[in-house]
Amino acid sequence: MDRIIWMVLRNLLRVPGWFYHIVKMEREDTPYTEQERYDYIRRMVEVINVTGRVKVEVSGQENLPEKDGFIMFPNHQGLFDVLALIEACPHPFGVVIKKEAAGIILIKQVVRVLRGIAIDRNDMKDSVKMIMQVTKEVKEGRNYVIFPEGTRSRNGNQ
Repeated sequence: MDRIIWMVLRNLLRVPGWFYHIVKMEREDTPYTEQERYDYIRRMVEVINVTGRVKVEVSGQENLPEKDGFIMFPNHQGLFDVLALIEACPHPFGVVIKKEAAGIILIKQVVRVLRGIAIDRNDMKDSVKMIMQVTKEVKEGRNYVIFPEGTRSRNGNQ
């Protein structure tokens, strides 16, 4: 948690500029392609990681499908997971996020830029509807990240 706070503090002056560009990119009528939006977020994440003194070492990238239309189901161990995945994965992807987290400022905008989906875990009907939407989009060639636990594991990698 201290590392996340450190990363936020070291990037406070960059946030207004990032926020401005993200808000432009999140609109439905944005002229930016999915790859351009994702690349912007990736560059932002790389700066955040460098200023937070975090080095992401990637292995197994060759196991990602060459063709788009896949879902990654990583273990959710902490607040840093999505930042590491964005830096590590060259393919644009959307995220499936719990509705409670989808309202947090900046996270909400980034999820919209990535064309992510918020799920209400307490509403089974809504959850099924969202999963059906993800399934349809994956068949059409979009990529997604879904953390199957639905929340961070308090036991690390055990």
